[in-house]
Amino acid sequence: MQNSSDLRVRKTHRAITNAFYALLREQSFETISVRQLASRAEIGQSTFYNHYQDKYALACALIEETTEQLTALFLNRCPINLVVSSCQENPDLLPHAKLLSNINTAEASFQQIAIQHITCLFQRDLSRRGIKLTCSLAVSQHLAVLTYSFISQLINDQALTNLPVQVNEFNQVLATLGLPGPATTTKTINHQL
Repeated sequence: MQNSSDLRVRKTHRAITNAFYALLREQSFETISVRQLASRAEIGQSTFYNHYQDKYALACALIEETTEQLTALFLNRCPINLVVSSCQENPDLLPHAKLLSNINTAEASFQQIAIQHITCLFQRDLSRRGIKLTCSLAVSQHLAVLTYSFISQLINDQALTNLPVQVNEFNQVLATLGLPGPATTTKTINHQL
């Protein structure tokens, strides 16, 4: 892998990423080739391979990055106004997440990668809190599936019309379970509407 602080590397990553999303808007992931990605990014195929092993590695990296951003909105105790403003400040986040959510192959699956990532977050949080469970992995996976369902709904409701209600209800469920969630109250949400 290349030094990610190098300006040339960042520009190449950005070009590859932009090419990938542009191609995903036009065709299915399965039909995208590295040749097409390199051509659209205006780089050589060898340059692409200097950065990613293949298109699946690129997809996995973008899914992990997007999942990280989306889960931060739900699990880092963000007030609802920060959740909405984050989506407004990064207007490509939800459209890109929607494109990525259509990727479902054995090598790269949005749902599988997202749930694995969120499971790890819950496992770390349970461990950090000193909560010892016999089936901590299973509990973390169930919580991850619940979180993923909210994230999936957010991706599909890009108008953000129900976001305050969804985040508040998600917060209530996690608070009832004694787990972290968005630091939002009904009073805060009502001020945002």
